[in-house]
Amino acid sequence: MQAKAANTWPPLATPSIQYLVVAGGGAGGGRHGGGGGGGGFLTGTSTTFGATFTVTVGAGGAATTEVVGNNGSSSVFSSITTVGGGGGGVYPSMTANTGGSGGGAGSNSGSPAGAAGTSGQGFAGGGNTYDSTNDYRNTGSGGGAGGVGATVGYLTYGSGGPGLLSSINGTSLYWAGGGGGSLWIDSSSGLANPASSGSAGGGGGGAQSRIGDGNYGPYNGAGGGSALNSGANGVAINGSGNANGGNGGANTGGGGGGCPQYYAPYGDYGVSGSGGSGIVILSYSSIYPDLTSIAVGLTYTKTASGGNTIYTFTAGTGTVTV
Repeated sequence: MQAKAANTWPPLATPSIQYLVVAGGGAGGGRHGGGGGGGGFLTGTSTTFGATFTVTVGAGGAATTEVVGNNGSSSVFSSITTVGGGGGGVYPSMTANTGGSGGGAGSNSGSPAGAAGTSGQGFAGGGNTYDSTNDYRNTGSGGGAGGVGATVGYLTYGSGGPGLLSSINGTSLYWAGGGGGSLWIDSSSGLANPASSGSAGGGGGGAQSRIGDGNYGPYNGAGGGSALNSGANGVAINGSGNANGGNGGANTGGGGGGCPQYYAPYGDYGVSGSGGSGIVILSYSSIYPDLTSIAVGLTYTKTASGGNTIYTFTAGTGTVTV
């Protein structure tokens, strides 16, 4: 790293740093599971940081089987903290977790609502209406940084809440999209609706199970793209009707897709999609020198675009000195 010359920063002007801070996305729910919420999203310009400050990149929520999705972890730049995305709800409680953006509701009965997001960082997850006549278990999608997750019901589906666009790294990309909710139906109904998709910003696709019918692959939800790394599609794991939710895209803060959790007599349990890890990006005018020091616990790259020096932190935590 280039050493900073003494008093270089102050004489030029009070330096300003553009920042993007995205927390880890929440995992989808692990049985009749809703989609995970996108990680909290904050962007802006800071001139109030100290000479030494902390950077932390939040991990995505870990995938689950049978239980509510795990929340993502917070990301930090100096005094700015974003909240990890909320995990998707499951059968039988249906309740999702709050977070940067909230998780989508699981399915069992009634019309449960999705969980709330954090004001200024994300939106609520979607709810659902259970159809008891057809035992049609469609679940809510996770909220995203740019909007609420889809609320679904009988013969309806949607997608995770949209992410938000930023071009801080020189490329216009979406961040912190919500994960798609899962769908469980009986093949004897003749229905072939798809599970909900992940949203732009790295949301993972929800998975679909048709009990007694292995021909469900085309009906898994798609992962969300237009991101640093796209969310994964929901995916079949055998020919019995079991399926896994798609993972949120790495370093996007995207929520994971829900798992429908079809089980006995086939034995294999599906898992939900994990949340995508977060990211911290700092950009400032190239008239200023490189950062003086970056802790060894941080994984980062340094690039240049549009007359700015850009530091992209993708893992770890530690101190940074200007």
